[in-house]
Amino acid sequence: MSDEPEVEIYSSKFLRLTTQQRGEKVFDRVYIRDSVSVIILPSPRVIRFIKEESGYGGNPRLKLVSGYIEDDERASNAVQRELKEELGLIAGYWNMFLLSETPKEMVRKRRYYYTASDLVNCKSSPEEGEKILGYEDLSFEEVKERVLSLQFGTTETAFTLLKFVSEKGA
Repeated sequence: MSDEPEVEIYSSKFLRLTTQQRGEKVFDRVYIRDSVSVIILPSPRVIRFIKEESGYGGNPRLKLVSGYIEDDERASNAVQRELKEELGLIAGYWNMFLLSETPKEMVRKRRYYYTASDLVNCKSSPEEGEKILGYEDLSFEEVKERVLSLQFGTTETAFTLLKFVSEKGA
């Protein structure tokens, strides 16, 4: 028996679901749009976070500048666009720090983590619905402490932040 082609059963701006017959088995897959996050370094041993209104009515939360990669856009262009849109910053220096990728078997998701420094202010233009209240700068030591006390969003972001500050000497 041969494998049937993968068939799309749902598609939106951020998500695509497919199914594929392989012999007598059926495999469903979820493709999540690739995304970017940026670790902003306004000064040595300091990371800048967005302060954003929580969608759950609680206290504002801190998060990395993040966003989805648009169709036919490179990760390096998307991260620059997101930094400008969300905080009104242009970075003179960029470095791709980490690519986080889940295996393709059931769910495919990629997030590119960049660092940005040598910052210049410009006009921000947050997307509709984004409720950015400003930003907060934390030392590497504060970031490490907050990560270890489970104060940062996803496991993926927490791991990336801990890896970054640990490699840089926190």
